[in-house]
Amino acid sequence: MRRWTMLLAACCMALQVAAQSGFRPVSNLEQFKKEFARAAQQTESIKSDFVQEKHLSLLADKIVSKGKFWFKKENRVRMEYATPTYYLMIINGKNVRIKDSRTDKSISTGGNKLFEQISRITADCVQGMC
Repeated sequence: MRRWTMLLAACCMALQVAAQSGFRPVSNLEQFKKEFARAAQQTESIKSDFVQEKHLSLLADKIVSKGKFWFKKENRVRMEYATPTYYLMIINGKNVRIKDSRTDKSISTGGNKLFEQISRITADCVQGMC
């Protein structure tokens, strides 16, 4: 269970890290926040391919993962890793499903504070609230 929790937390952090490349300060922060909030309210769904690079101090080479990402309003998130190994995470409101080549688990976030927070943070980040 601890392994899955760490992997899920790493996936959530990867979303934030990937969004940081090419950063430059905006000239009018308040205007940007208003426009971003308006765009987030109008966004019903997002679909994207992604490439995730991890640089770990214990390994000389970076780890490159590729997959697909989906978001639908009302806290629905799906991350499907295709390489280097298959991994699927689905957040559907208060339910989380995690599947890999060996296991398939469904977890209710209502009974698990950690998964409840991860679910909320993931959905909030996609909607621009974090």
